[in-house]
Amino acid sequence: MARLVCLANSIRHDGRCVAGIDLDTGEWVRPVPAKGGCGLSYSDVCINGQPVALLDVIEIDLTTRNPGTKYQCENRVMKAKPWKQVGRLKPSALLKFCDDTSPILHSTTDRVEPTDLDALSPNDWVSLRLIRPPKVEFARDYYKRSRWRASFRDAKKHDYQLKVTDPVVSGRLNHDEEVGSDCILTVSMTEPWAPDSAKPAMCWKLIAAVIELQNPKEA
Repeated sequence: MARLVCLANSIRHDGRCVAGIDLDTGEWVRPVPAKGGCGLSYSDVCINGQPVALLDVIEIDLTTRNPGTKYQCENRVMKAKPWKQVGRLKPSALLKFCDDTSPILHSTTDRVEPTDLDALSPNDWVSLRLIRPPKVEFARDYYKRSRWRASFRDAKKHDYQLKVTDPVVSGRLNHDEEVGSDCILTVSMTEPWAPDSAKPAMCWKLIAAVIELQNPKEA
């Protein structure tokens, strides 16, 4: 039984994506369904009818790595439901898990070419990271105005503009609610995917969760 702190419960094209750090091993885990694929249903990501929230500590029964995915080496198949909430962490408790390695998830852009990953040892593949940039700014996506992007720099001054898939923060931004610039971000990398069949498939980087260290209303 794994004991995870929830660091993402985000929206993806085929459902939901939950990810967290195993508090007993310090390793990232992304639970995926036994039926195949990576997307979880809404009911999968709920406890007592409520979606699992960021910072919840949950117990999940998991099996070995999902053989149906390649680059997302953190994927583990769910063995049984329901999940159980056993605690909750404060945002500051996540600071010890933050990683300032540059570049973030294999490249300095919002995508990674699969051929670049194939050139690495599979032991070096990473598709999840927790970061705390010096400053984060949010702006509407230039391709789709209902979506948002987070802009920030890494430790070596590389600039990133990544799509936000955190449904709670996206909803707050759509309602003109301020989101603090001092926050921890969960960055997730997808399996190869092409939004347009005429373009090559890429591994896209997303902001799967935004965790404020200080709410601007409380500053």
